Amino acid sequence: MIPPLLPITTEKIDGKYLCGVLGGDPFNKVKRPAKGTGECPAGTTACPGKASSTPENTVCYPLAEHGAKCPITDIWFGPIGKNPPSGYSMSKGIVAGKSVAFSKTMADNLPIMSTALS
Repeated sequence: MIPPLLPITTEKIDGKYLCGVLGGDPFNKVKRPAKGTGECPAGTTACPGKASSTPENTVCYPLAEHGAKCPITDIWFGPIGKNPPSGYSMSKGIVAGKSVAFSKTMADNLPIMSTALS
């Protein structure tokens, strides 16, 4: 068992912080699809867009909790003023001279657990 870590203050980039909000259930308690069938447990559905992902990368929550609990699976950095690809939501602000957007649906990944900008 590994205890949770407290949030870490990062260095400012261009005078701003790139932050995230913890959400969802602890990963070891998240409902997952059944092995063999790939079906989510009763009362839950695959997170948005995750129905086409591999079962290993699928998490299941009640539909009413999708907005708050489905994980971010991809982050996009693009030129300022350029819209992100379809399926990405713009975040507020600019980081390191780039626009930032995130997606919960566009990548067949598990939740992003750590990031680094360089």
